[in-house]
Amino acid sequence: MTGLSGVFVDLAAKHLEILKDTVANLSIVALLFNSTVNWRPYITEVQSAADAHGISLHVVKVGYPDQLQEGFSEIANSHAQAVLLTPDGMFWQQRTRIADLAIADGVPTVGWMGDIADAGALISYGADTPDLFRRAATYVDKILKGASPADLPIEQPTKFEFIINLKTAKAIGLTIPPTLLVRANKLIE
Repeated sequence: MTGLSGVFVDLAAKHLEILKDTVANLSIVALLFNSTVNWRPYITEVQSAADAHGISLHVVKVGYPDQLQEGFSEIANSHAQAVLLTPDGMFWQQRTRIADLAIADGVPTVGWMGDIADAGALISYGADTPDLFRRAATYVDKILKGASPADLPIEQPTKFEFIINLKTAKAIGLTIPPTLLVRANKLIE
């Protein structure tokens, strides 16, 4: 087995840190996860980071897209000040709907890849997806030239992207601290 890693679990604490830097007096964060997938390591990592920062974590599970509205109702009832998304395929497919629900509720949302912020989430931070695809091509080339996949290591990403959607910030009435603005690779205006 070989390939490239998205280091999702390793970035869980970073996502929470970004939320803490974005939302003043952050005390409650909702973690939205797909209950049909085992996200236990990710949830454990976020819980540890939340405990370290004195943040209450409200875990909200949805199993299917038609449960997203119900999930956001639960988030609103928990008085969460922000939403963290697990890096899940269903959430990627439903990224625009999730962003619309979050904006309607006025809660900032953090995701793991640029498409999430492009669709309307407030922030995304994660491995640079186009860079991963380019690097995957080198793996395919090596394998087509006879390299055994078992001999190729699983590589970690080397390039990350931090995107802030300023249109979303304006829509939810949130001012992004200048210290975050200067760190962003891309600002969506």
